[in-house]
Amino acid sequence: MPQTLTSQRAALRQRLGPWGAWSFGFAYAPATAARNAATALETDGYGCIWFPETLDSREAYTNAGVLLAATERILVATGIASIYSRDARASVQAAHTLADASDDRFVLGLGVSHRPLITERGHTYEKPVATMRAYLEAMASATEAVATTAEQPPIHTIIAALRPPMLKLAAEAALGAHPYLTTPEHTARARELMGPDPLLLVEHKVIIESDPESARAKARAAIAWYIEAENYVRNLIWLGFTEDDCANGGSDRLIDALVLWGDEQSIVDRLRAHHAAGADHVAIHPVGDADDPLGVTTFARHDRELPRRTTARWLRHLADKAAVDERRELLHGPWLLSRLGNEPRHLTSGVLRKMRDHRALSRPFVHDVDMPCPLGLITGGPPSRNVGCRTAVENHALSGRAFQLWLQQGTPTGSLDDALVRGNSILRSHGAELCRDDHEPIRDRCWQ
Repeated sequence: MPQTLTSQRAALRQRLGPWGAWSFGFAYAPATAARNAATALETDGYGCIWFPETLDSREAYTNAGVLLAATERILVATGIASIYSRDARASVQAAHTLADASDDRFVLGLGVSHRPLITERGHTYEKPVATMRAYLEAMASATEAVATTAEQPPIHTIIAALRPPMLKLAAEAALGAHPYLTTPEHTARARELMGPDPLLLVEHKVIIESDPESARAKARAAIAWYIEAENYVRNLIWLGFTEDDCANGGSDRLIDALVLWGDEQSIVDRLRAHHAAGADHVAIHPVGDADDPLGVTTFARHDRELPRRTTARWLRHLADKAAVDERRELLHGPWLLSRLGNEPRHLTSGVLRKMRDHRALSRPFVHDVDMPCPLGLITGGPPSRNVGCRTAVENHALSGRAFQLWLQQGTPTGSLDDALVRGNSILRSHGAELCRDDHEPIRDRCWQ
């Protein structure tokens, strides 16, 4: 049965996760370097690799195939492939091939590109929204004509969009939008225009540099072309910047908004403003480091500061940095709570087992309330076993307020799934959700 747009968006949202890795380097680097970088990002835990297509870069679809073949779990997205570079049927055929060969890990990002680039290709640059709409309609027709099997996953199409007409088209005719060179203020406007359902997958440039003069010089070099391009300038003026802000290399106000600089933690704190404004996924785009053209070092440095899906690697890192007891081997619960805060994360029984195995809990949970507990694995028992969970959890690794509210609802009865669903109704009020042990979320917006 074909997926609806809403269900396809929900599934892709979950798989993308909150953080992605965007790099021009993937469009230019030798294949060996690109493969090595892709596997490093997969190990770091990023949800998606993004790369562009330009006049002198690698061709987008074959390049995606290289990265998908080098990895096993991470998604790969074109950000974007120009619709002037190939016809709609070719895009459908390529997307089907890549999805089938990669266990459905390809995201097709499409865009109208820019007038000078299209003219140099020998095409006439037409009205952007009308041209994109016609292309998406042609893809829909081609999808019906191209032979596929019943198991063939749908094409995950998102489009580059900045201003209201294209953002609305993204909401109507694609899975969502991929805004580039924007701000959290733009994210808020885009979410309001698109509504809650379409995907909003944003890019933001970063430089790990605390010296203002040096950081801004690198930032100006990185965005010089964009702040002279008509599409981007119109969008920046729509956001409240002026033509003077875009002149002479860009004002400090413009530069600081479009390229985040500072240390890793301060950058991540500002990137999170996109999530707060309605973004589903933020693709971090390192610029300004000639010694790291693929951004691998910058991605790795940000990796430890990103609030996202909990992994054993992240837990070991927490244990290294945490406030610990005198033996320096046990993580202190309140400190972990301060790190988790209200951030979305997957809290599956498998993750909790890792927390126990990596000594990321102060001690086993003391339990004196007999009830089916989906968090039972932290005490070593299977999830369906009746184990107790005491409100003393607030002094350990989980949100005590949310868990106490769950306990106050009375003893859950029935299956594990029943307990999870009832627990989720409480935990969701605190921005959290539990997942099944197999990492399948109870709902699409699980703790990520």
